[in-house]
Amino acid sequence: ANFGIEFKTLGFLRDDSLLKFFWETGWVDEYYYGWELSEFQDRKIDAQISHTAGVEYSFMNDSWILGFEVRNLTDEEVTDVYNYPLPGTTYHFNLRYVWNTL
Repeated sequence: ANFGIEFKTLGFLRDDSLLKFFWETGWVDEYYYGWELSEFQDRKIDAQISHTAGVEYSFMNDSWILGFEVRNLTDEEVTDVYNYPLPGTTYHFNLRYVWNTL
């Protein structure tokens, strides 16, 4: 299950800008690693929850977008679908330029 919430405000510092704050939560229930073969099977991947929060600022009619986000805020042990461990809390900065030729 996933949940997300955003707050956006227009015109922050510039008339053509958008400031967005967001929070995302992802939860996965415990599941079998592979197929469930019997009720005695113990090869399960534990339930896990992860939170991401961030901020984005766009301006010049969304031509420039600056972003920062923190993934796995609570530093939980999280794995992918193959039970491969994912990193703990990570920090991501991004800068995008959209070349709009329309």
